[in-house]
Amino acid sequence: MRLDKTTILIFLVAVIARCFFLPFTHDDAFITYRHVANLLAGNGLVYNAGEKVLGASSPLYTLLLGLLGACSLDFVFFGKVLCVVCGALTCCVLYAILNDGQVIFATVSALLAALSANLVANSAMGLETGLSVLLCLLAILAYVREKRVLLGVMLGLAILARVDAGILALIILGHLSWRKRRVPYAALGGMAVVLVPWTIVAWAYYGTPVPHSVIAKLLVYRGTPEETSTLQILSTFVSKPDKVLLSAFAFWGTTRAFRHQGGIMVLYIWPFLHLGALLTAHGHVFNWYYSPIMPGYLSLAALGLVDMVRRTQFRLRMKTDKLLIILAAILIATSAARLWYTFQGLRHGQETLDSVHRQIGLWLGDHCPENQVVLAADIGYIGYFSRCRLLDWMGLVSPEVLPYYRKNRPEDVARDMKPDFIVLGEYDFLFKKTVHQAWFEVKYREIKRFEHDGTVYVVWAKKGNPG
Repeated sequence: MRLDKTTILIFLVAVIARCFFLPFTHDDAFITYRHVANLLAGNGLVYNAGEKVLGASSPLYTLLLGLLGACSLDFVFFGKVLCVVCGALTCCVLYAILNDGQVIFATVSALLAALSANLVANSAMGLETGLSVLLCLLAILAYVREKRVLLGVMLGLAILARVDAGILALIILGHLSWRKRRVPYAALGGMAVVLVPWTIVAWAYYGTPVPHSVIAKLLVYRGTPEETSTLQILSTFVSKPDKVLLSAFAFWGTTRAFRHQGGIMVLYIWPFLHLGALLTAHGHVFNWYYSPIMPGYLSLAALGLVDMVRRTQFRLRMKTDKLLIILAAILIATSAARLWYTFQGLRHGQETLDSVHRQIGLWLGDHCPENQVVLAADIGYIGYFSRCRLLDWMGLVSPEVLPYYRKNRPEDVARDMKPDFIVLGEYDFLFKKTVHQAWFEVKYREIKRFEHDGTVYVVWAKKGNPG
């Protein structure tokens, strides 16, 4: 990747945009942080000490945070800084992939990525997204430049960062096999160097190399009000006027993408297959699940913009480059406006996380004895700040919960496992299914409420529990 003025500009714009989001932290990020805290405390890479379950969705990111902590650094803060840098580098790598004599097209694509609300927020809020997407783009760059062993290593690291990078691995390996008409042994060897050691260690320790959270998320939301519908997923790209504009350019760019040859095609194929996986998974689609779609989607939008301008250049008395710059500026400006709108929404959400979730965790830390169990559906802030033994109602770190979802009876978890404390938000579908049952009123009593701007969480204790 060549370091020029444009690359530096893209990097700076991306870093500055992401730094505004550093004060915000996703609830799920604290699930990873608790794994890291246990690792540093000598309890192993687990959520609950003594329970060999990997609930962190990114083994690579979790281990990197552990390394930061082992160096006596604040792994929460520096982990977010790491992902901000990774997110900014992702935009530079995208520019390098596309900059094959098409500087304006590559620049617009990279700047759209630098200001993408999805990529910006999810690169700065404590999740592994920035690292994961960067590794995927580095794999594509290695493929474009015919670096087969490096390609395999990058794919292996990407899968270790997030298992859904396996979709990109299948695309690249399939495309490479089709182009060369032979098995890509060099790339497979590079992947094996990364994945085989992890598989051996994880299988010996956890019984599986796949994070349990991945298995749980494929199961627990099916058939519940939390399942994201096909219409909801697709509306993500057309729900606002600026998104309609971007998607219109991306649609036109898709019709032009077939002209491109070689490895760059995987960048355009990737978002469609990833979107297809989201549509068929029948789970709850969190905002950061869309992040792998964004580099290819934004590149297609830039491609559509460039092609439209070139096709209309003879109808307007304006030079092509001037018109292109004006339209690109409008598109980038709408992305910046969307970014500001997202910032305002997340600032409000962070106030709720600090006023409710964090405070619940701190309260439980003061009132829950060490040997007692807390059942909760949100285990990020609550688990990290309480340090209590948590039973996860969504099954991300508690495999014993999953059979209840297979029987479509998740409300029976509290009845059968008899936790000492129960924490639920009134919005949660489990709330109505559980707290109004006769046995619940007999066994549990409400002891504390946490509220902020309409969000209400309730804490119950088992009757007879002095907490």
